[in-house]
Amino acid sequence: MTPTRLLTLALFAAASSPALAVSNGQFTAGLSHWDTLGDAVVQGQTLLLTSAFDADDDAAGNFNFSGQPAAMALSADGVEVFAGLAIGALDGDLQAAEGSVARQQFSVQAGDTLHFDWQLLTNEQGTSALPDLGFAVLNGQLFSLAEALAAQAPGEFGFAAGTGWQRFSYTFSQAGLASLAFGVVDRGDFVTTSALAVQNVTVTPVPEPAAWALVLAGAGVLLMARRRG
Repeated sequence: MTPTRLLTLALFAAASSPALAVSNGQFTAGLSHWDTLGDAVVQGQTLLLTSAFDADDDAAGNFNFSGQPAAMALSADGVEVFAGLAIGALDGDLQAAEGSVARQQFSVQAGDTLHFDWQLLTNEQGTSALPDLGFAVLNGQLFSLAEALAAQAPGEFGFAAGTGWQRFSYTFSQAGLASLAFGVVDRGDFVTTSALAVQNVTVTPVPEPAAWALVLAGAGVLLMARRRG
């Protein structure tokens, strides 16, 4: 086997190291493998979570996509607890009112990196706009992705405005079972819907030590071959 061929195989082995990753992170199987609370639906390959209780929440139309009502916040079986947070953790200057959550658990190794694409969509606009929140929770740690006031781009899925697609990345420092939740909540009222859209939930594995050893061995052989040439 030539040195170049050996290095190619080594790089392939490193890139294809196995890992237990998120199930159905592309949402090609709908909501399969995801636990949900409230109004959760998949459109195309996008997970949509809304704060709409029913069709009457918005004067501009029906933004409850699943027919399931948004869940209450500030309750023992509500949004915060389902997401792995303490009651009241989603409050800001105004109290969280209602919303929806999707969650999943999966195994990771130290050095694995979680990625997903997201955007906050909203019908909150103008001087009376309220700070509805899109968020993620990892192993009980809250990440505030955006408030509705930050949505200045044209919206999608019928919403008036959005933040535009953004990328979230997080590298795990310890191996074990990871808990991930996404969600959105109304703050300060029970009307005027906001939504969190999520795509491409993936975990990039850290290469196994044996694979890296193979990479280094292949690189060494290639370097020696070039020197001899």
